[in-house]
Amino acid sequence: MKRHPTDGRQLVVHDFWAADHPTAAAMLAFLGRHHSRIPTVAFERTGLPPGTLLHRLGKGGAAAARAWHPWMLRVLDPCRAVELRGWPEGADAEIVLDLVAADGSSTDRYTLRVGGGRGELRPGGGTVDVTLTVGQFAVWYAGGYRSAAAAALAGVCGAPAVIARLLATVGDREPWLADYF
Repeated sequence: MKRHPTDGRQLVVHDFWAADHPTAAAMLAFLGRHHSRIPTVAFERTGLPPGTLLHRLGKGGAAAARAWHPWMLRVLDPCRAVELRGWPEGADAEIVLDLVAADGSSTDRYTLRVGGGRGELRPGGGTVDVTLTVGQFAVWYAGGYRSAAAAALAGVCGAPAVIARLLATVGDREPWLADYF
C-alpha cells in the first residue's frame, strides 16, 4: 500500500510472475477485488502484467502506463556517447533510429552500428526502425529498459523484435548511476 495524491491509497505491485495465463488472470482478479476500497493498482516497471490480459478489464476499468526513472541523464552528443560507451563483444546490430527532440519540434535520423565490442552512431540512414525521444535514448543508453514491452510502454516506437535487438546491445549491464534525484 502507498499514498495516492488524489485517491487516498493505492496498491503497488513490484513483481508480477505467473506460470501461465490462467494463473496470471486469477492473480489480476485478486488485485481487482480491492477496487471498492482502493481504486488504483500501480504496476512498477519490473512488475508489468502480461499485455495479453489487458482485454479483461471490466466496466469502468482502464489501463494507463507511466514511465519513471529515478535519475537524470541527458546525452548531449549522441554520436560521441555511443563511441565512448562500452559494448558487449557478442552484440551485433545495425538499426536506424529517429531521435525526437524533447519538445517534439524536430527529429534527427541516425544509423546505430554495434559489433565487435564497438559502437558507432552516424547521422542519416534509410528506413527508420525505431523512434524514440532524447529522454528515451538516454534511458536506453544507461541500460534502463529491461524488456521490449517495458520500452514500448514507455513510448519507444518500433517493431518489438527490433526494439529487443536494440535493447540487447546494452543488456549486458545493469543500469548504474551514482546520483539519484
